[in-house]
Amino acid sequence: MIQPEEKLKLTLEQEKEKMFRIAWKMCGNQDEAEEVLQETALKALKNWNQFRGESLVSTWLYRIASNTCLSRKRKRMVHTVDPIILEEIAHDTEPDMMAGDADWSRDPLAQTLNDELRHALDAAIYKLPETYRLVFVMRDIEGMSGEETAQSLDISVTNVKVRLHRARLFLRNELDAYIKEERGVTS
Repeated sequence: MIQPEEKLKLTLEQEKEKMFRIAWKMCGNQDEAEEVLQETALKALKNWNQFRGESLVSTWLYRIASNTCLSRKRKRMVHTVDPIILEEIAHDTEPDMMAGDADWSRDPLAQTLNDELRHALDAAIYKLPETYRLVFVMRDIEGMSGEETAQSLDISVTNVKVRLHRARLFLRNELDAYIKEERGVTS
């Protein structure tokens, strides 16, 4: 039978790459993501006796990692988009308007600018407030389930869906603006 501490160490080893990717997207650079990963492991080992077993060990680790990222970010106070703007985007975006926009995903120019587009996407992701960015990274980049994300962030599944929807709308608008700018289209 595996001892609880050994289970933690095994889970840390199994989940370290996913936690690293989440930390990298949240922190914005590799060095800080590595520090977050180390800090997460140390916090988990130190506070193992506080793990109540109400969730998976991996979910508990994601929570520690995401809280560590948020704490570090608050210390740096990097400017992000106000969450109220995301709410306004969600209310202002009508299905009719979305259907009429150009489908830039098949545009040859967008394909040739793939690297630049990836950088634009990363920049847009970094503009998201932490709460939206965490949900977006966990769900859309890391492929975590809504329930797993909700447990990791200690929010409801409905809240995960709302934050993910708003994050996607914001990112869509940011990328649409980037594509239009690259094409020289003025509003």
